[in-house]
Amino acid sequence: MDALEIPRKHKLFAFGLIGLLAINLYLYGPLFSPQQRPYKGSIAAGYAGITRFISEHPNPWGWNPQQYAGQPTQFSYPPLLPYAASTLHWLTGMEPFHAYRFIVGSLACLGPVALAFAFYYFTGSIWLSLLLGVAYTTASPVYGLFERIDGDRGLYYLPWRILVLMKYGEGPHVSGLTLLPVILVTLRWGLGRRDWSSLFAMAIALAVAPLINWLCAFGLTITVLILILSDPSRIGRLMGAGLLGYSLSCFWLTPEYIKTTLFNWPKDAYGYQVDQNHWPLYGGLAATLGLMAWLFHRYGAPFVVRFHTLAAATFLWIAGGFYLYGMDTIPESRRYVLEFELFLFLATFSWIWLAIRSKETIDKVCAALVILVLFYSGAGQVSKSVARSWNDWGIVDREQTLEYQLAKWLNDQHPRGRVFVSGGLRFRLNAWVPLHQVSGTFESGLRNRIAADYFYQVRTDADSKSGEEVADALRELTAIGAEYAVVHDAGSEEYYRDIKTPAKFLSLGPVVFAPTQFDRIHKLPFRSYAHLVSPEEFPKDRFKEALPRFGAALADESRPKLAVTEVNPSHWRIEGPVPSGRHISFAMNWDPGWEARQDGQPIEVKATNIGLIDLVAKPSEKSQIDLVYSGTWQQKCFGLVSLLAWVVSIGLCIRSKSLRGSTSMPLS
Repeated sequence: MDALEIPRKHKLFAFGLIGLLAINLYLYGPLFSPQQRPYKGSIAAGYAGITRFISEHPNPWGWNPQQYAGQPTQFSYPPLLPYAASTLHWLTGMEPFHAYRFIVGSLACLGPVALAFAFYYFTGSIWLSLLLGVAYTTASPVYGLFERIDGDRGLYYLPWRILVLMKYGEGPHVSGLTLLPVILVTLRWGLGRRDWSSLFAMAIALAVAPLINWLCAFGLTITVLILILSDPSRIGRLMGAGLLGYSLSCFWLTPEYIKTTLFNWPKDAYGYQVDQNHWPLYGGLAATLGLMAWLFHRYGAPFVVRFHTLAAATFLWIAGGFYLYGMDTIPESRRYVLEFELFLFLATFSWIWLAIRSKETIDKVCAALVILVLFYSGAGQVSKSVARSWNDWGIVDREQTLEYQLAKWLNDQHPRGRVFVSGGLRFRLNAWVPLHQVSGTFESGLRNRIAADYFYQVRTDADSKSGEEVADALRELTAIGAEYAVVHDAGSEEYYRDIKTPAKFLSLGPVVFAPTQFDRIHKLPFRSYAHLVSPEEFPKDRFKEALPRFGAALADESRPKLAVTEVNPSHWRIEGPVPSGRHISFAMNWDPGWEARQDGQPIEVKATNIGLIDLVAKPSEKSQIDLVYSGTWQQKCFGLVSLLAWVVSIGLCIRSKSLRGSTSMPLS
């Protein structure tokens, strides 16, 4: 027999996987639609907005001014999904929003395929693996386990992983969940070999999760720790793969990026903090896993049963602790219900596989009974999922939506400043139009949170009879460079309506567009992003009480006006006179990657006390200042390290022996 011939069993399973994918594409085809979905609380368009920007400005070390008063492109979001969707856009001409939906929809439909493949790798059972894939495609046991999740179903009876994709826009998390079984297979395969090529494959697999989504990265970290607990014999090789994986991905995951996102994540996870209430949670989880691991070792349970059961128990502790008792073991514990469900399926079918392999008839009978119970309990969900047609998904033309009308009107005005948009529009705006907004999508990437803080304060501050809060709101909006504000009253069809007192905006600027009686756009007293300010007029701290003098300086129309031109997102030109004793306040986040030249000569770029840019310009009757973001030394240094890691790794793979001649180690 030809050594390259694929065994008939594998061919049969491959055909089964193709059929499984076809079922998913048939059931969940509307995921690929670029139009508006019925769930207006979804943030999917926010990720699509990042994709749109990257498709137009792909430099990973450039500047993105469209959200939160600007941030490095690197800090906008982990790169794999935006760049994958941008690549699809470049190759096909598909609209970036549609390209993002296509990538995420494809990965969602591949989820059951990946799960079935992983189970087949671990067990070799064709029919159990395909049955697992079908079950994961059509049913969600978490509806029966957690009442709060069942109550959150809303309009459609879809599997929970598809529903969170539709309702909340969890595309990155669902995409990472699809890749998780493949990553685990790669790790298990690589741990049984000694060659460099397999170590390289393991490193790439470990690098994928953090380059997709931080939730996926943390979920993979937990899973790898459980993998070590299930089989600690090859921890050294696994650690080596982890170090190599970081070297391959550090072009994006620089120390500054990791520090920023990790310290921001608890803040954005509803203020998560570790306190005395968490130590019993950690201790209880460690004790439970230790006891289970000891029992599995004592009774000689196969690796597949040990690993999947321990993983299911861990994520049950995390997600179940939140949904049953309101306890957050880790930040955003509720979101790991997706990992729990995945491993619950794997653990259940692993025990069925073990029972079927048993020589005892009673074990086989019990396995058959479990399968029958699963079919009976999930029949209702399956029938509802399968019975739905594509016309039942509530997809509507986006041009008919209020959000699109507001976005289009704003874009037609060609604003020179930022727009203050709240609710769902802040997620959808940049998916449709390239406007600069005060808010955005990914706050965990912010090194300066002043725009996010001002956005929150303006939304939540109430009216005051003395007018102080109205004045504070105007100062904050002026400081951050806002030119328009979109406001929704209580009767609006906007989903969030998260401005506490929308009437306050009537005092901030005239209404210039009102598509309905409940929705309007105000024109704010914007002059420019750049203002002439004396050093003593800059705010002394980050509190709004420090803004009156600074706000007065920005609003002073007697001072010469400076013209601002966006040459490209990373290059801004400021033109006009600079009187003696004046600096230039520029309403953009400061970053160490900024450099400035005034009439060809370098000038100092400083950070103000609120984190925006202070240009120490020289006196001149007519001056041109070019402000350019060229990235930081850390970005360039770790980019070089990553490049060297890739080049050396590929070179070692080419020099290494072929996979046929590599040494394999038996796995328990």
